[in-house]
Amino acid sequence: MAISKIIFLGFVGLFNLILWPIVMLNDKDQILLNFLYLTLLNFTLCTIYFIFRFIFEIKIFFNTGKNNDISIEIVKNNCIFKFINTHFSKFVFSICITVCQVYWLLILGGEKLMIFPQENFFMKFLGVYLHLIIGIFMYIDMHFIEITLNKKHYYRDFFIFNSIQISYSILLTFLAKNFKSCLIYPFLELDFSQIFSINIVIMFAYKNSYQFYHHIHKRNKRKLEYNNNFNNTLESQKTGISFEKPFLYLEKN
Repeated sequence: MAISKIIFLGFVGLFNLILWPIVMLNDKDQILLNFLYLTLLNFTLCTIYFIFRFIFEIKIFFNTGKNNDISIEIVKNNCIFKFINTHFSKFVFSICITVCQVYWLLILGGEKLMIFPQENFFMKFLGVYLHLIIGIFMYIDMHFIEITLNKKHYYRDFFIFNSIQISYSILLTFLAKNFKSCLIYPFLELDFSQIFSINIVIMFAYKNSYQFYHHIHKRNKRKLEYNNNFNNTLESQKTGISFEKPFLYLEKN
């Protein structure tokens, strides 16, 4: 499993890292404008996430090879990696899945809402990769990452993340209505009431993505508990010590 994680994260992280400057620096005069695109912001965040996850798993792998449990715990409890694995993963996953959902919904609405690139094969591939494949990669990683969720952070984080998303929508609408150069999405030419309706759909899509993240890790939590119990059983068979009732061993001896 460790090797699978490293190969997967290494491939995705490296591919994103190579693709990022091609996408972002294609038109150097528009580099600042590119960061208004939620798709490209999401792509940037996903790239950062996969690179850090790859570094994290490499560190764990090498310390596991040395059978150094203390070093492994130090890596797992590192404040940067802990933030990446718990909070940042939640934010990036929710944004990524939301982008993948909303983009194709807007495509169904026609060119007045969203345009699918038709210029050449690379642009078509980019449209599919940034709005579908990267979401599949993020979903796969959610089954690799080993974390346990803190229920206390559920509503707090949702409030913070949703506030960021709402602020972004307001900023984008303001810029589009006041500066034609910032009209990056076709639906921003619509009336305020129509833009507001689309943003409500985006907000509900984000909520579903956020809940989906927690649903996945509830399943993973049960899997981790099963693995821990299985490992404890094997260890108790080797040593004769019961990890469930350790004092029975002491009483017998």
